Amino acid sequence: MGMNLLGRVVSLLKIVSDVLYAFLKSLCWNFLSSAAGLFQVFIILLFSVFINNMMSLGDILKSGIILFFCSAFVSASVIDYWFMRKKFFKNKISGFVEVVFIYAVPLLVILLIASVYSGLLLSDEKNIDMAGVLNLTIICFTIAVGHSLIYRSLYFYFRRS
Repeated sequence: MGMNLLGRVVSLLKIVSDVLYAFLKSLCWNFLSSAAGLFQVFIILLFSVFINNMMSLGDILKSGIILFFCSAFVSASVIDYWFMRKKFFKNKISGFVEVVFIYAVPLLVILLIASVYSGLLLSDEKNIDMAGVLNLTIICFTIAVGHSLIYRSLYFYFRRS
């Protein structure tokens, strides 16, 4: 009985260790990818400081840089999944979860991004609700990074186990 309990505790610790490893690795991947993907924003801000023409948050939001980053970020997870699904995810994710999480959520994010940016392009600059654009950009960014964090955690977990 004591050996069985010890075996269960060791198994549980292994699972916790694998989940923590996968989450931390995913967090690192997301941080580095975000830094690389948003590097252009930092360059633009730095350049605007040197020419004494500081860009506002509104200018950055209107340019769509963050929205396009979100689109690339969420698309990268789908493309990675497509190429890795047979090696790391085979029979580990149900069809419903795959359709909803892997395909539907990114598609909804991309459609939201396209509608927000289309609205920016078609609107008169004076009539743009910048608070609404900021809120929608934050929503897109949160979903894109959250989706990638969950996907990458699953990927690193299944890859390790």
